[in-house]
Amino acid sequence: MARFLKIADIMAQTGFSKSFIHAEIKRGNLQTAKVGRLRVVSHGAAAAWLKSEPMEPVATAAIEADKAPDLMAILGRLDQMIEILEDIRARAGDGAR
Repeated sequence: MARFLKIADIMAQTGFSKSFIHAEIKRGNLQTAKVGRLRVVSHGAAAAWLKSEPMEPVATAAIEADKAPDLMAILGRLDQMIEILEDIRARAGDGAR
């Protein structure tokens, strides 16, 4: 099992755009590391980032009343991603023993 996620993996699993993820990295909200030319994110850093508040797309959607159903869908996806990442982290920890 990979210890790190590529930016493309995070995009695929969360639905966030590449530009949003890179903006979060630039703001210091998402911790990354460089492996050669590849930028990667640890499972722990991804989980912490998903749990952090506020996330710009969620905050923006909350302001617009017509976006309320979208907000609930985003929050549901974030909860699912947190569960998946915690499960991956737990399995990785079990294999290290």
